[in-house]
Amino acid sequence: MKKHTLFLFLFIGLFCSVLPSIAQTSFSSEPSEFYKQLAEQFAKTKQTQATATIETFLANGEGGNIPADNIAEIIATCNAMSGKRMRTYPHFTRYLNAVNVLIETGKMQYKFKDWNNIAKSLIEEAQKGQFQGITNFLNFSNDFFEKDILNQSGAKAWIIQASDYDFVFKDNIPAVKFDESSLLCQTPKDTLSIINTRGSYYPVSNEWKGESGKIVWLRVGFDPNSIY
Repeated sequence: MKKHTLFLFLFIGLFCSVLPSIAQTSFSSEPSEFYKQLAEQFAKTKQTQATATIETFLANGEGGNIPADNIAEIIATCNAMSGKRMRTYPHFTRYLNAVNVLIETGKMQYKFKDWNNIAKSLIEEAQKGQFQGITNFLNFSNDFFEKDILNQSGAKAWIIQASDYDFVFKDNIPAVKFDESSLLCQTPKDTLSIINTRGSYYPVSNEWKGESGKIVWLRVGFDPNSIY
């Protein structure tokens, strides 16, 4: 009997140690307490990216790099994630990392609110355990804010060059609207460009809907004037 009991405790301990870290029930509306609760939550995961993300986020928050109204919205979004029992990694990590990149690239003041409204809406609409929509959106956000990438698959990347953009809902579907932009599809050997185009990208479904534009195809090692 003692052997069986010992085995049971060992099994439970091993099982719990590999469970993914899940957020606590709710977060305080007081920023200092919120940062403390987040730090405690992230301390339970061993993911390197999660550790780096929370360290940067806490440094931004405690260093005054996040305006008070934005902090309130971040707390509300984190509470929405907790209500759906979303995980520290990847969900919280990718959300907070996107916030970090917005701060680092100087876009927090101009883009956070509309972006966060979409993120929070996708979280609230998600069924528990079914997070593909918000996951796609957060994956897109991290690549887009940091590298202007709309979508990347293997060695192929679709990159957008635009002076400005807006996060919007089109027919209740999250989208990013671009005016006067250029799309680049880059591979190790080729670059396909669609210049002087405009349109909207739908990150949840990975779709581009645009109009107008001129196609230019360049192959590595060839004179651009010889490629059609």
